[in-house]
Amino acid sequence: MEKASEKESKSHLYMNMIVLIKEIANYIIPEDNTIRKGLGEIMGGKILKLRSEELLEQGEAKGKLEGKREERLDAIQNMMDLGLTKEQILRKYSLEEYEAALRSMPAKV
Repeated sequence: MEKASEKESKSHLYMNMIVLIKEIANYIIPEDNTIRKGLGEIMGGKILKLRSEELLEQGEAKGKLEGKREERLDAIQNMMDLGLTKEQILRKYSLEEYEAALRSMPAKV
């Protein structure tokens, strides 16, 4: 597993190096220069997305969704604290969100 992880890490570094070289070439070599076309062909053309990058993107997306959910539950709890009725809250939020907000509220003494 360690070897696979190391290989994935190196692969990620190689891909980053390719992107960096292309960026430098775009800055230095004029667009109409034949060297630039050849460089693109040598570097492999299209850059493939690595599995680690896909997993990172999925994790970020999941985190954003969880963050939005928490924001919505906090908003519902604030509405409850302000004395809004269940019916008023359900105009904007779902029953599932309302019940989840109720479950996550600290018990009042």
